[in-house]
Amino acid sequence: GDKILKEMTKIVQNEIRGTDFVGRYGGDEFIIVLLDFEKRAPEKTLDYHGKIVEKLRKNISNKSVISHSPEFKNKKFKFTATFGMASCDHSISSFEELMHQADLALYMAKEAGRNCLAVYYPDKKIKI
Repeated sequence: GDKILKEMTKIVQNEIRGTDFVGRYGGDEFIIVLLDFEKRAPEKTLDYHGKIVEKLRKNISNKSVISHSPEFKNKKFKFTATFGMASCDHSISSFEELMHQADLALYMAKEAGRNCLAVYYPDKKIKI
């Protein structure tokens, strides 16, 4: 478990830009903050960042970790990541609201079968 989390953190840190940051939100959940300095419309920002996250998702799913524990001696484990994404625009009044939107998108991604990205758009539509 810890080895996978460490490997995933390494992948994320290698993929995000120097202006972005990642943090563990709890358990196996992470928050990745992708900043937009271009002042794009929220939909364009989500599309742009969606490409970054989709590349990250693919890189994670292509990775494997070999266990050296006595019970799983040299067993190879593959892992995946499921993402829910939302944009912090003028309509967001709190961090909790932004997290709620991202969480709704994450729930939809998990319902769609995991190992995918779901995006919460400002018009209240979620696209997978």
